[in-house]
Amino acid sequence: MLARLASVAHAQQQPETLTGTVRSDSGGIVWKRRVVAGQSVRAGEVVCWGTGSATREFLYVEDCANAIVLAAEKYDQPEPVNLGAGFEISIRDLAELIAELTGFRGRLVFDRTKPDGQPRRSLDVTRARNSFGFSATTDFRTGLKRTVEWYKAARAKQPSLTA
Repeated sequence: MLARLASVAHAQQQPETLTGTVRSDSGGIVWKRRVVAGQSVRAGEVVCWGTGSATREFLYVEDCANAIVLAAEKYDQPEPVNLGAGFEISIRDLAELIAELTGFRGRLVFDRTKPDGQPRRSLDVTRARNSFGFSATTDFRTGLKRTVEWYKAARAKQPSLTA
């Protein structure tokens, strides 16, 4: 079995993997640490690369784990299978949603001198649905909200995460 995964987001993502810039070529959820930790709140803005028009697909980690188990148990075909949510979001909408969920009230600035990256990153998940019945069950907003809540709780226990 050869499986291709969408960008996987999860509530216990290691904080050191998160930085302070939204890069549309990297998948987008890379600045919540800075926003939640308050650095950008003090600065009053978050700079996002590109125009914000590029789109990305994310799959919540619990759905990803379920998809991998289902594929391993039920999929025995030579063709690759895509494991994704079947939903894509623009970097602009992603940045606005992260700002909303983190309580960020500053300004989102889209730096058009930086690249948008690949214009669209979305998987056709039809084969997974038809071959072994996989469909993601965690909607994007819920998964992102869980991730933000986990980070806030982890930060409260480890003040070193504010850097």
